[in-house]
Amino acid sequence: MKISLKTARLCTIIFMVFFCCAQLGYGQGNILDRTITISFKNLSVKEALKNLSKTADFFLNYAVEDVDSERRITRTFNDIPLENIIREIWGDESIQIQAKGKVIGIISENKEKTTDQKGTLHGRITDGKLKAVPFATVAIKGTGTGVITDERGYFEIKGISEGTHMLVISSMGYESKEQTINIRSGKTTYVSIEVAVSVQALEEVIVEGRSQKVQELIQSAQAVVVVETIEAKTQTADLGEVLTRTEGINVQRSGGLGSGARFNLNGLSNDQIRFFVDGVPLDVTIFTNGIANIPVNLIDRVEVYKGVVPIRFGADALGGAINIITNEAFDGTGGTVSYQTGSFGVHRLSLDVNHWPSAKKYFINTGAFYDVARNDYKVDVEIPDSRGRLRDATVRRFHDRYRARGFNLDVGLRNIRWADRITLKGFYSDTQDDIQNNLTMTLPYGAATSENKSLGGTVNWNKIWNNVLNVENIVGYSELHTEFVDTTTVVFTWDGVPSVDLNGEEIVREDPGELGVPSSTVFTDITWYDRFNFSYKFGKSSSIRFTSAPIYSRRSGENRLLDDIFIDRLALENSIFTWTNGLEYEYNKASERFKVITFLKQYLQSIETERIELGSETTDVSRSTENYGFGTSLRFKLNDKMAFKTSYEWATRLPNLFEVFGDGILTLPFVDLLPERSHNINLTTEYKTTFSNSAYLSFTVNGFLRKVNDLIVLLANGDFSIHQNVASASSRGVEGNISGTSANQRLQLSANGTYIDYINTSTKGEYGSFNGDRIPNRPYFFANTSGSYAFSKLSEKSDEWTLFCSVRFVNEFFRSWESAGRLDTKQTIPNQFTQNLGLTYSKLFGTKKLSITGEIQNLSNANVFDFFGVQRPGRAFYLKAIFNLSK
Repeated sequence: MKISLKTARLCTIIFMVFFCCAQLGYGQGNILDRTITISFKNLSVKEALKNLSKTADFFLNYAVEDVDSERRITRTFNDIPLENIIREIWGDESIQIQAKGKVIGIISENKEKTTDQKGTLHGRITDGKLKAVPFATVAIKGTGTGVITDERGYFEIKGISEGTHMLVISSMGYESKEQTINIRSGKTTYVSIEVAVSVQALEEVIVEGRSQKVQELIQSAQAVVVVETIEAKTQTADLGEVLTRTEGINVQRSGGLGSGARFNLNGLSNDQIRFFVDGVPLDVTIFTNGIANIPVNLIDRVEVYKGVVPIRFGADALGGAINIITNEAFDGTGGTVSYQTGSFGVHRLSLDVNHWPSAKKYFINTGAFYDVARNDYKVDVEIPDSRGRLRDATVRRFHDRYRARGFNLDVGLRNIRWADRITLKGFYSDTQDDIQNNLTMTLPYGAATSENKSLGGTVNWNKIWNNVLNVENIVGYSELHTEFVDTTTVVFTWDGVPSVDLNGEEIVREDPGELGVPSSTVFTDITWYDRFNFSYKFGKSSSIRFTSAPIYSRRSGENRLLDDIFIDRLALENSIFTWTNGLEYEYNKASERFKVITFLKQYLQSIETERIELGSETTDVSRSTENYGFGTSLRFKLNDKMAFKTSYEWATRLPNLFEVFGDGILTLPFVDLLPERSHNINLTTEYKTTFSNSAYLSFTVNGFLRKVNDLIVLLANGDFSIHQNVASASSRGVEGNISGTSANQRLQLSANGTYIDYINTSTKGEYGSFNGDRIPNRPYFFANTSGSYAFSKLSEKSDEWTLFCSVRFVNEFFRSWESAGRLDTKQTIPNQFTQNLGLTYSKLFGTKKLSITGEIQNLSNANVFDFFGVQRPGRAFYLKAIFNLSK
């Protein structure tokens, strides 16, 4: 390794000091057992509880009418268990206190509590749109019996005496509600209860079903947008389509399900953006078939960090980061199964199951998916007639099958002496993909295929001491096996049959290989990953964090068609070691009006490979780089309705395995690649207002600038290609989003638009003659609108119908440089206007829920192109069913 010994020692010492310090203390896993130091001076019970919940970082549910409004609290608690403090503030030792995660529910006892318990009550608490109200307190009035709902709003109370009772529901951010229930001896009673959103607490809760974590993230100083999948899970769009509906994001596809995708965020794309799953790099997870093809039903939400990437990811990134949060499990046993089928042979199955016994310290989660598609949709092409003249034709794609499947299993322990949670995850996935055509869809392929298999696992350890010191370490390992085969000599037509000449003889290639060079290659990428996070809170408003993330990757393989007299590039030693370190300070004013984050980052990279010399010999080659970056983010809350954010980062993106080592066939290695560097700036205005009938309206406007140096570009070099630092570019633009709901959130509307000027600023080299041109093959203006309306109780109390639609517009853009050639002969991607329309029916069966959706995508059957003129599917019909198994 060529990283300086001094630097390596320093990073190692810092890492070990923080890790050892974290091991010195021990805490309690149960939040009620944690000891707290806090003082109260002449506060009411409600004020004291609010201060306590904020200091100890938990959420409190209780019936307001049970609080002694006359009682005042003046006392100092020194290192006292949280449960004891709550009981003393409340003033009644007999109360029932339940904790679920970071939510605590208080249920008042009553002397009239009955002992004749014979019946059972099952139910679910929802808001006016049948969205779950998680962690609400549900109590039988006058008995002291009660529970807390799970994350999907379900609850169960056993042993209730026969007769009529009053059920009391209370939850932070919602109006308390009482409802009469009738219990029969030996029977189970099912109820579904709706509660109204509290207007006064609307700023403290998430109207659209968002969790408290999401709200805290949105209201932080970070340049982040959260894309939730609550609605998308019932619809048939894949994750690529869901993200495309978000301002600033454009996901370009080269076909149907499973096709290649290019992810664009504020102009920058693919490897310039880093992708994570629960904070772990995408390559070390089950989802190696591309972010656009990830099953939505396994995802809770997506966090989009624009330009400025938090240090906790321990990553190099030029234009931002995407963090996919999988479905979070809570106490109990449950899960969801979904199945989708539709046009072009699409079948998608996913399963998500968790078992977290509330009284046990162990837990088990599992998730799986299986996707297949023929992708045999119609495309418009040119085919030769009997005389070899090209004519327009419409044909079905014939060699574009896709299959992907994956499985992961999590097992772990929680609330033990030396860890709040430790999780062992194992995963396996494989993908098979036919290759139908060349980059510009002018040549059909009929035999080229690719396949990859991925397996590995992670170990995640986390410990929090007194809500002040938080330490987490993740260790991961993955193997990605890739096989590419292109050996046919047959020349296929767009009809899917071999080409013949004028004499009817089959046309045969002189050299095998549809892509130009015969290939039968296999290679394996092995990755070791570690990320250590340390954070410490001091005072009421300040925190400091440290992150260290080393990654080691090695590639090895074989070109099975290569003669023995030649050296196989894939068989050479090819490895990259990167080490990213970060140090961050955050200040959060007690009033939360002002928040600021400032950070420093260090990027280390060492490359080891072999160079093929004349005479079929090799020499060892090694190279090391060291770079630094810094940035800051701040948020200022002007009032309860308006806030401003601004952020800046001097960012670095290190070259990856493929860019440095090539593919051993058509792409040559280039060890001397420099990191890409960029100045990233965001300026955001947020506005949100609520109305007396629980409706709300919000909008966000963000201006951004990305000034990039040493862009890594793939350039042609005769029959081969090579990555080089030859360009600089500037991406500037504005994006906006507006959304709102009617009373009770039955009607929801949203719209967003993005304008991007992604300009080539190179003055020399390959792109110097195109200085000032927009970077080609990328749309510069696109917009989305969507809406839904929910009809409840049309036939039964527990049913709901939701009508939804979405519309997307993409302005025309050039496929090549705009200053090259005559304007009237330039190849362009035309304006595109597409619409989706669907209807969802949901039905509760006790504590189970079934949802069935029918959807039409591309309703007008418009011709859709994403890049290089490759045509995407036309009108398609899909049906999707989801069954919630949670108890």
